[in-house]
Amino acid sequence: MTAPRYVHDCTDCVYLGEHEHYDLYVCKVRTLMAPIPTLITRFGSDGPDYTSMSMIVFPEHAELVAISMPHMSEAYRRALVALAKR
Repeated sequence: MTAPRYVHDCTDCVYLGEHEHYDLYVCKVRTLMAPIPTLITRFGSDGPDYTSMSMIVFPEHAELVAISMPHMSEAYRRALVALAKR
């Protein structure tokens, strides 16, 4: 697996590799507000240069996400594999 292209400062995130021009992560931190892991796709090193989605939301919107955000679909697929190994 290659190293991330963009700076990402959360030490709780697991790097999942890259897809197109995105670095893919899953954040395994669980809080009261976010009890399920979060998918993160980073497209730059500036703080706001990312998109995110709770893994619990993804299945309900999988078809729309696959069309509009294929990088998020790939992050979800890789996160399932990574989390199953832990």
